[in-house]
Amino acid sequence: MNMLHLVWMTLPPGDAPGRGDRIRQALHKFGVETQTAVALVNDGADGVSLCETDATLVDAVRSFDKGGGSEDVGWRARAGEASLAIGPFTFGQRRGLLLRFQQSDFTELDSAVRGGRLLDLIAAIQEVCGAREVIWARDMNVADLIEMLEADGTEIYPGDLEHVAAVAEVGEDLTEFMEIVGSTISAGSLSFVARRWAKPNR
Repeated sequence: MNMLHLVWMTLPPGDAPGRGDRIRQALHKFGVETQTAVALVNDGADGVSLCETDATLVDAVRSFDKGGGSEDVGWRARAGEASLAIGPFTFGQRRGLLLRFQQSDFTELDSAVRGGRLLDLIAAIQEVCGAREVIWARDMNVADLIEMLEADGTEIYPGDLEHVAAVAEVGEDLTEFMEIVGSTISAGSLSFVARRWAKPNR
């Protein structure tokens, strides 16, 4: 089954001039090359679809600088043979950075990242964009992912974590529950709690 992976980072409120270019440069440093602009759209089932757009790559980079907007525009990228998409995404009152790729690209993506692992790439993006929360999950829609971030200790059960691969910089309740099913590993300045399948080549 070709499951979808989502990495969500909650962005700080307000505009951040230059943030999009810093993200693009961080991706380039790890060998992730920008291709074409793409719109990230709520598909009506609280998932994220990639749609064609008239926006340019310049527009996509600038979209990351805004604290909000009528259209979330990012870009498709490649690392080796792996494809992924990255862009800002607004869900309810939250605006975040979303990294989106398929299970079939996961192992290749982790291998193709230059000078590190996929977790190192995630940590580098978090650092340049100042994200306040980071969570990585597979086979989970955005609504469920956000609900996981907002849950307190009485609302989280080990079974709820079936699709959560890694978390970092989130509330203590979620981190404590993640430690039931995974061990802590470091990447950059972040401390992740990861399942074994979140690190296929290590």
